[in-house]
Amino acid sequence: LMEAFDAKTLHPQMLTYRAGLYLTFGRVAEAKSDIALALQVQPNDSGAYALQAIIAVVQNDKEAALQLAQQAIEIDPASPTARLALSYAQQAYFQIEEALSSVETAIQLDDQNALVRARLSELQMSTGYLDRALESAQQAVSLNPHLGKTQTVLGFAHLLQIDTQAAKEIL
Repeated sequence: LMEAFDAKTLHPQMLTYRAGLYLTFGRVAEAKSDIALALQVQPNDSGAYALQAIIAVVQNDKEAALQLAQQAIEIDPASPTARLALSYAQQAYFQIEEALSSVETAIQLDDQNALVRARLSELQMSTGYLDRALESAQQAVSLNPHLGKTQTVLGFAHLLQIDTQAAKEIL
């Protein structure tokens, strides 16, 4: 289905959206291609830079990840996606408190974003705020119960609470 659209006729935002879908399925080459096309048409596409930052984190290119995430924020300071990408780049440098701060900013920008809430829960778990992490994970699931990431994070939040029964039901 995703290949049915001619990339040359798609709007840059559709290209970055499709690139995000490709990344969900681990299709990095296709995602990179769509990101490159989006940036050809719209060189200041914050979402494209944010996706590039996420790819760089996964490929353990921390320096590029941080630079790309910062570039995404410079282009669009109100982008929760750019802040989310920055949080992953900061975590790659073990800057957990800074990553937490980036996600909190993303929530201020869009408090209805389930992925951002799930990310907040992850970082709260890693900093020992287990009650807050469980609450954030529950909020993420309530915002989008069909998103696998929200369910997974909620399961881990329950496990850290030593609530194995609830974790089993979710995971």
